[in-house]
Amino acid sequence: MQLWMLAAPAAAQHAHEQMALPPGQRKLKFFTQPEADRVADLASIIIPSDEGPGAREAGVVYFIDALLTTAPDTDRAIYRTGLATKQTPKEGEPFFEAIRTHTIMGFFSDPRYGGNIDEAGWRLIGFENKMGFTPPFGHYDAESSK
Repeated sequence: MQLWMLAAPAAAQHAHEQMALPPGQRKLKFFTQPEADRVADLASIIIPSDEGPGAREAGVVYFIDALLTTAPDTDRAIYRTGLATKQTPKEGEPFFEAIRTHTIMGFFSDPRYGGNIDEAGWRLIGFENKMGFTPPFGHYDAESSK
């Protein structure tokens, strides 16, 4: 399941286009709506909404959808097979392992990749996206601080 990482640029473009739309208007490219609903349900079991937003509110399904649009056929097949089975996936099964990994990734990823809407995952762990670099104080800038 490591080859899907090569698809990040295309997935990022798809996710960027989708993030510009309000949540109700986002289009799915890999999942059908019933499949997306099931993925959202399963993701919300993995990261539930309790004292704060969970996977559903963070839009993890959009992250996974964007990821799978450019994923290798083996990864797509895992989802197609897992979604065709109406049973709840169990730990150790390929579908469970894939959806758990992708849910966690989507919840904590940079929002531009489709998940982590409103930085819900980052807020949960106290991460502040300052988007800036402050160089450490050191010898090279000692003259300017006099």
